[in-house]
Amino acid sequence: MEQKILQIIDTSNNGGAEKHTKLIAAQFSRIGFDVYFIFPPGPFSFEFHRLSSLGLKCFEMDFRKNIITFIHSIIKIRRLIKSRGILYIHSHQYLADFMACVSTLCLKNRKKFSTIHFLLKHHECSLIKRLQMYICSLWSYHCMNYVFAVSEYARDVSKRYFLLPNLKIRTIHNGIEPLELSQDNRLAKIFSKNYNISSLDTCILCIGRLDHAKGQDVLIRAMSKYKGQKSFKLLLLGDGAQKARYQKMAENLNLSNKVIFPGYQEKIAIWYSMSHIFVHPSRHEALSRSILEAMYMKIPVIVSDIPSNKEIIKNLRTGLVYSCESDASLLSSIEFVINNPITVSQMVDKAFQVVKQNHTIHVMVQKMSKYFSIN
Repeated sequence: MEQKILQIIDTSNNGGAEKHTKLIAAQFSRIGFDVYFIFPPGPFSFEFHRLSSLGLKCFEMDFRKNIITFIHSIIKIRRLIKSRGILYIHSHQYLADFMACVSTLCLKNRKKFSTIHFLLKHHECSLIKRLQMYICSLWSYHCMNYVFAVSEYARDVSKRYFLLPNLKIRTIHNGIEPLELSQDNRLAKIFSKNYNISSLDTCILCIGRLDHAKGQDVLIRAMSKYKGQKSFKLLLLGDGAQKARYQKMAENLNLSNKVIFPGYQEKIAIWYSMSHIFVHPSRHEALSRSILEAMYMKIPVIVSDIPSNKEIIKNLRTGLVYSCESDASLLSSIEFVINNPITVSQMVDKAFQVVKQNHTIHVMVQKMSKYFSIN
């Protein structure tokens, strides 16, 4: 008999959690689960609707609009769970977690799981919003059968923050979808021409929301001090509140012709194909999937020394780790990659094997599904 699982997420933006949830839902379908997917309307809800082509049952519910639509959505979700005989509910982000728990109150033999994609402790929002999120998450996590954290660091922080027992919260590292990361040199050449990137340029790629937490300002400052012979282009993919500020910073540092802001990009593999170095300068993060993607694409990876990054990147073995906030340390790492091709080639090969063996979405979902049969 086909096992049924309901995936719920509470946002439809272009963030990492949404992409990650989409990959998880698709993989559950591939391994034989009957997957139901609930999400709210949003600028990128079309990405979730596309999952229907894989056989997933997708439902767009406007539960964020007001309290009335929220209650109606709870009722609909409860009816769906009961009528379709759904045994497993996997939620993503605080409001979805809350809905999953409320919808299954007094329903027997339902198992609930949540994945922590970001750290509420570091989330930039108002005090009232943070308190609302904390109360919802605190109650929800304690109602779950298991809570999955995407890194050991996220597990340790969340365990203390939400007072969770050791056995309830488990680490299952982020996973990537190799099928989405095939090289496309033809399109890479077209994109390079469109963005005035020469074949002689060293392309340094950074992917993420443009805000203070992601640390792109450190990377811009570092490259303003670069005195080497190699010409370069800095590719800052993503949108966010700090975009105008970072564009002005690049202009003030005489980097206007060196720093490119392509915005959000759906065909991410093309940008990896164009790049020679990947930098992840985050100030705090649960675990970035883009690091794993760059490793899989055999691009040398440089990361800040925050705990979650160091779980994946071992300095001089699978990448380079620099001192967070230090543009001098970051520049030194970039220069090392440029000047030591043989050592870097060995690191890249090791990094690829680490991701291939341990950090695909297939491995991640396999680990999750093992907990479904545990009481």
